[in-house]
Order: sequence, then structure tokens, then C-alpha cells
Amino acid sequence: MIELLSCDLFGKRVMKKNCKIELEDSSGNVFADLDLDHPEGLLTRVQLGHSIGMILKKRNLKQREIGQLLRIKQPKVSNLINGRYTLFSQKRLLGFLNKLNHKVVVKSPSRRRGEKPQEVVLA
Repeated sequence: MIELLSCDLFGKRVMKKNCKIELEDSSGNVFADLDLDHPEGLLTRVQLGHSIGMILKKRNLKQREIGQLLRIKQPKVSNLINGRYTLFSQKRLLGFLNKLNHKVVVKSPSRRRGEKPQEVVLA
């Protein structure tokens, strides 16, 4: 339990001395915590999309250049840049990584106790 000096209740900031918020531990997958359908797939798409976003940011490309490179139209580029990764399929995101000249390797080692069920690693 955390006590705050002020709270945001329904979009309005309220000053209270004893504003209490209950916290719970995350499973490591926010989509599972929110009880969304197919949380593992959503997490994978977000991890892939985030990696793509980091590559694009590092290259300092303009949206037009990104669209040409990935062969997508401006609204899709905007979705990608603004983190709307779940609007893209895993297959499409993997294709973007290929177009960005990144090798994609899928490994399936056994998980150690307490280790996250999945992760995306770009080397």
C-alpha cells in the first residue's frame, strides 16, 4: 500500500492526505495482467516493434524515408513510430527487421525457474 499526497481521480487531481493505492506484482506481461486475449503474442509484437523503433531512431530517418525503406504508407509509418505495434502482425514486424538488414534468430531454450517466459533480443 502506498500513501500519496495527491491523487488523480477520474481525470481530476485531488489533494488528500491519505490517498491509498494498492499495488500488485506484475507477471512480467502487462497484457496478461490486464487479462487481454493472446497476451504472449501481444507482448512479442511490442518487443519486436520496440526494437524496430530503436533501430529507426538510431538511423534518424524521416517518416518518408522509413515508408520507402519498409514499403509502407505514411499512416502505417506513423503507427509504427508512435508505438502502436499491436496493429502489425508478428510476421510483418519480422519482415521490417529483415528490411532493416537485421538477422532474426529464434531460439527455444528451456526456461530457468523465475525466468520470463519470452524475450526478444537483438544483437
